[in-house]
Amino acid sequence: TIKNMYKAYLISCFSVKQQTQKRRLFNNLDKLAPILGLNKNEISEIHTEVGSLIFNRYLSQVLSKGYLDDSDKSFLGSIQSTLSMNNKDCVELIKNSKKNMVSLNIEKIFMSPKVSPDGVKKLLLLIRNFGVNIESDLSISLDQRQKLFRVAIEDAIENEEIKTNQNIISDIQNSFVIDEVITKKILLDVITNKSEGYLLNAIGSLRQGKLDNALIELRNMLKYGRIFTISLNDSVGSTIERQKLIELFKNNNSNDFQSIKILEDMMNF
Repeated sequence: TIKNMYKAYLISCFSVKQQTQKRRLFNNLDKLAPILGLNKNEISEIHTEVGSLIFNRYLSQVLSKGYLDDSDKSFLGSIQSTLSMNNKDCVELIKNSKKNMVSLNIEKIFMSPKVSPDGVKKLLLLIRNFGVNIESDLSISLDQRQKLFRVAIEDAIENEEIKTNQNIISDIQNSFVIDEVITKKILLDVITNKSEGYLLNAIGSLRQGKLDNALIELRNMLKYGRIFTISLNDSVGSTIERQKLIELFKNNNSNDFQSIKILEDMMNF
């Protein structure tokens, strides 16, 4: 059809790499439409269709880095200007592309048998930079949002990111749209499970006489105890073994009174 002829010519204009040839083709564009008998509405419709195609292809490539830089904005602006695209349509195209990028990353995360902390970190960056609400914009289930939150919180505690950013828990909570009650429940569960795991490892190392390893496990346990100090189950190790671990830590960290107090509280002393 005539519309397809004009559309094919328009696409070929953008496909040409040599700037002089590209300018010549675009200069002929205004002459071609009247020859083909296309009215303003038909031309605008084709321009929007082709522009949307270019926008979507380009955005799918560049948005993976988590932002649009000045050169990206300049390129998209030139497409909008050249094709006289409606600004509202362009804004909507960018917004939808950002949503799609976040959605694709979530799909990728859950395709793997185990949720990767690195994948969740990247997802957090995209959500924050793109201003996407994964509940209202993407309809991500509460179950998946809770899993993402759990992995992100555990990773933040393990890497001691909360030391330098006290707001990180609420930032993660807001990014994954988790309410206060569920946040506290998951946080307590993570702290309990990880602390008990590290205590078990410390006791195992103590029994084997690997005192350096036992200290490492105690320091890992403290990462969680500093967030929220809980009393661990008395069934994890004997009272004597717990006392030995506290003494071991004291001997190597005699001036760290705060950590000693947290350890004693966690081990019910």
